[in-house]
Amino acid sequence: MYNEAAHWRLVNILLRLFGIMGYVAGVAFAVWAVRYWQNPVEAASIPTVSGHVVGETATVGGFCLVIAMLFTIVIKPYRPDLRVKSGRNEIEGTKCSWWTGEPKN
Repeated sequence: MYNEAAHWRLVNILLRLFGIMGYVAGVAFAVWAVRYWQNPVEAASIPTVSGHVVGETATVGGFCLVIAMLFTIVIKPYRPDLRVKSGRNEIEGTKCSWWTGEPKN
């Protein structure tokens, strides 16, 4: 049997997990950028498009961190199943769970 509320809870949880994975990837790329910056001999042996390993890894790390911030901080929980007859969300103006978007009592 299809449960719409469970579906939207899962969607919100997966969005948050994707954001957390973005933070992990961003930090990992930043660590590699610092490692390559400190060891230019190792960085010189890596083929890249631009020829600057440090710049490319730092750019990818920054991109991952921006995407992670969007998915964890900026995007509010989306729960179209919590609508009243007026078409507005029940969770607007009330506190809701960060993970699932469930209204808090």
